[in-house]
Amino acid sequence: MLAGVLLLVSQASFPNLSLTTRATTGRPGGAIETTTVQIKGPRQRHAFGIEVRDQHFQSGFSAEISQCDRRRAIMLNDAAKIYGILPMPDRQVRRRAFATSMPVDTRPVTQTTTIDARDTGERRKVGPLEARHVITTWSTETVDPAQNNTRVVDGWYVDLPSADCEDHGAYSASAFLIGGSAKGRSDVKWRGTARTGFPIEEIDRTEAPFGRAERRVRLVSISDAPLPDSLFDIPTGYRPALPMLYGGFDMQRADTWTNRAVMACETASAWLHQWWR
Repeated sequence: MLAGVLLLVSQASFPNLSLTTRATTGRPGGAIETTTVQIKGPRQRHAFGIEVRDQHFQSGFSAEISQCDRRRAIMLNDAAKIYGILPMPDRQVRRRAFATSMPVDTRPVTQTTTIDARDTGERRKVGPLEARHVITTWSTETVDPAQNNTRVVDGWYVDLPSADCEDHGAYSASAFLIGGSAKGRSDVKWRGTARTGFPIEEIDRTEAPFGRAERRVRLVSISDAPLPDSLFDIPTGYRPALPMLYGGFDMQRADTWTNRAVMACETASAWLHQWWR
């Protein structure tokens, strides 16, 4: 079960901002996730990194640039020095398509999750931002009481502009994914609906039948020092990524005639295997 609630503010509120957070789990030798967010006016850069036992790993892209002034996103693979460009979709069009395509779920409710987000009223200054303290509790009850679980997320949050270039106004937008079962549907009930935001400090604990899990986020650095424009555009010397036949990009390979031929052979081989196995 994953969840996130973000408060989204105006792009113009941040002429320059850079912050880095690091997330760890309670398991010895677990992955360390580093996220760096840099904002300059209508543009953002999000860089990601994973470290396991002092080794760095990258899956697909290592950074994403949002150019809201050009309504596009740029995916970067810094190791391979390639990029892919995607247009920013219209949120209203997506919402209408989603509303008309979703079938009515008539299955019985087999899982109920109650979400209670409470603002403690505590505030503190973090660089140029103000952070608020919010505690969110998730209580999940199922038809099998042995599968019930509880999740408590205790964190400090700041307001950042939306990376999807949409103006969401002064209210929070929420998104969540609830894992149900094939035999029934999940029901979500909200109690407290306090805003959270971008976590600069967070302890996420889950008590479930499989045991206990914990994830911690801490702030590494934050600054409002000027940022160069080059951070928010395609780096010099980077090549286009290989476009996929059904949309998107292969962020591991550059767009060359050789790689296009290899992809065509891979697609034909997969198709033949599917029909002749």
